Amino acid sequence: MVLVATIVASCGAPKVMTSFKIDAENFTTSENYTQATEAWKQYFNQTPIEKTEGLTFAKAAKTAFKSGDIDLALSWFDQAGYKNYADAEMYATLATIFKEKKNISKELDALEYIAENFSETSGEFDDRLFDVYFEIDFNDKALQVWERLDEASKSKISKLNSYFLIHKTLKDTAVCDSVSLVLLEKNPNHVEALEWVAKKYYWLGENRY
Repeated sequence: MVLVATIVASCGAPKVMTSFKIDAENFTTSENYTQATEAWKQYFNQTPIEKTEGLTFAKAAKTAFKSGDIDLALSWFDQAGYKNYADAEMYATLATIFKEKKNISKELDALEYIAENFSETSGEFDDRLFDVYFEIDFNDKALQVWERLDEASKSKISKLNSYFLIHKTLKDTAVCDSVSLVLLEKNPNHVEALEWVAKKYYWLGENRY
């Protein structure tokens, strides 16, 4: 009787684990992320870590993030990374998490990983990557990303302002002259641009004499 029970248990366990995984994926499909996360927890509790693929941890982490459990998502992403798994959505989610946590260093790591390894999707994240480089004064890298931005992004007054300030720091007078006028077209009260234009015409006047 004991032998029969052991055989039944050994045959049943994988089915139970598979069921938790199927439940998790089904709940995710129906956008019930809280229940999906709970199903993933059950699955991992009964599955040896050495038999769990990095892809599975990444799927679970994305679900945990959508359920609002940020710390659990990070834990499962760590497991996915430990198993050498990576995809663009995984690192995009990590970038979002670290932005929310105001951890700009780790956010930058995630954004740069996307740019270096998923070039087909990196354009979606260049807008934020430019902002991060500007914020930490990596001007040369910010200008490299600027070249990849689409025209809609380059036309945003916030981006133009950053671009203007970078070139002001680099003492690139010609670019500042040009961009200051564009800024004033968009916002006639733009302080930095007004000051730049005023100083330009002041010195033009002074140099006449």
